[in-house]
Amino acid sequence: MKVNKLECFSDSHLLFIEDVFEEHTDLHGEIIASANSNRNKGIFEFLNVNSSPVYASAHESGWHPHCVYIRLVYDLASVDVELLQAAAEFLSKEFSKPLFFLLDDRFSSLQDVLKEQQFNMIRKTEVLHIRPNKHEKEIMTSLKTIAQISEDIDMMDSLVELFIRTYTETHISNPVGDHSMESWRQIAFDGMLESHSYVVLKGKEVIAFSLMYGSDNNSWELGWIGVDEYSNLPLLDDLMIQQINDATQKGISYIEKEVDSTCPYSLHICEIIEYEVVETFFAYMNL
Repeated sequence: MKVNKLECFSDSHLLFIEDVFEEHTDLHGEIIASANSNRNKGIFEFLNVNSSPVYASAHESGWHPHCVYIRLVYDLASVDVELLQAAAEFLSKEFSKPLFFLLDDRFSSLQDVLKEQQFNMIRKTEVLHIRPNKHEKEIMTSLKTIAQISEDIDMMDSLVELFIRTYTETHISNPVGDHSMESWRQIAFDGMLESHSYVVLKGKEVIAFSLMYGSDNNSWELGWIGVDEYSNLPLLDDLMIQQINDATQKGISYIEKEVDSTCPYSLHICEIIEYEVVETFFAYMNL
């Protein structure tokens, strides 16, 4: 195997990427974004006689700074497994931080390679589509929208604190960095539909939340959800039912939700709603 470290992708490299990812525009966008990132940590070309090349781009994340994210591009229809193995071994030695791969079934050969290289699957993520339909069940819990509490500093701080806690607890294997309350607040509220995002209050303390985000005219995205303690998981039922009812009234075709295997809150709502799985992703790290 021959390894070349590249300054950037040349025109011939870009043509290869466009060719092998012609029907996979999402993968094409990801590798180009990684290569162009100001946090890029290296672009690599792996060559083997009589097989097509493998390219890798490595970048870091400001939000999850304790690993290096790897994007790979190769001919998915003609996989050189030995070259993939050599590339994984090289990259593991090249970086001191753990490597993070987020893959779907298009990368089944790479998943097999990573398992052989003692990478651990730290998380399975299913992307769900929830079709709104009116629920006749009466909502017994008193809910407040984010719009209704937005002027109350104590309530809003309580929401952000619970949001931070639940997010951190569900991302232990790939820990989040040390960020200010304001940074968390910005990421939580960017694109939020405040009139369709709800909390349950105990005094001025938020004990449950479910945040909804706009996607387009036909769909919404259910984002972060959580409760202050597991005994309050049933509160998510009323929050979810209210949001489904909202979507029905607004003529929304579907609500999209990413469900991580490490998130008990998302797993709980899967028990009370009907949905279809449209995508599945697997996160691997060499811990």
